[in-house]
Amino acid sequence: MKRLFPITMILALMLTLLAGCGNTGGTAGSGAAATTAATTAVPTTAAPATPAGMLMQVSQNMNGLKNFDYAMNVDMAMSMNVMGTSQDLTMTIKSDGTVVPDPNNMLSHAVMNMTTSLSSLVPDTTVETYMKQSGDQLITYTNAGGAWTAASVDMNAADMTSQVNMSDSFLGGITADTQVVSGGAQTVNGVSTTKYDVTLPSSYWKNFKGFTSDVFSGDSVTDDMLNSMLSSLGDLTYTCYVDSSNHVVRIEMDMKNFMTQAMNAAMAASSDTSELDITVDISKCNLTMDMTNYGTAAAIVIPQEALDASTAADAAA
Repeated sequence: MKRLFPITMILALMLTLLAGCGNTGGTAGSGAAATTAATTAVPTTAAPATPAGMLMQVSQNMNGLKNFDYAMNVDMAMSMNVMGTSQDLTMTIKSDGTVVPDPNNMLSHAVMNMTTSLSSLVPDTTVETYMKQSGDQLITYTNAGGAWTAASVDMNAADMTSQVNMSDSFLGGITADTQVVSGGAQTVNGVSTTKYDVTLPSSYWKNFKGFTSDVFSGDSVTDDMLNSMLSSLGDLTYTCYVDSSNHVVRIEMDMKNFMTQAMNAAMAASSDTSELDITVDISKCNLTMDMTNYGTAAAIVIPQEALDASTAADAAA
């Protein structure tokens, strides 16, 4: 069951980057481990006539943001079949984080807690992660068991385009032709919002090939396997709630199909499980992400022990 944990990291990474929602025009200090909170919002103009046009404007408005906080919650229920024996499992993933969505100086911090109904099979896990752009490298600092590790990815690599360039994110993918339906006024967390249901074509899943490729690095997952998994997912649908300042207050998504395909691909590729005839059927995977403190989130400071892990990794290389 080792690969269940890396798949949750796909989800965490995807949602961390989803929170960016567009390229930013602002800057953040690239040579320091801290970033200063900004307080100025981007002025908005009159709302376009169509729901798709409205969300295009929301994406543009978010491009100028310096930072914000988010709280993500994922509720999952699944059945794992191991060599003909079925085992039910529920899983809850909670992640709180801060994002500086500047494509030139990307910075984020998140703490993710995963709890399950069968901790003996899939242990409860807490993971703290920092992501920081340094020149042409995207460095990820991770603490999953009391010790920090660091890994870097070349941002010039072709498969990094959709991971770092947030114009390829969910909101950035909306065009005038995108299917967007307004659900009218809704109150979310005490905030008056407008609800929008969005459908992006199935081809849009290709933007997440880099995520899955990175997670499966070192396993026997081929490009054909990843392409097959992503092409079978169907349309990408989600709901977002936007306030009067053109800030996204909440995003909701049914991730059931995505996680079923991803977990089964992980099981098939993992040397730990490939010979055990393991399949996973996910009956529920509901994701909710609330975003707050636009432009006023606390500064992100990467701890020295995490930075030291990066230095040790460089020395080993």
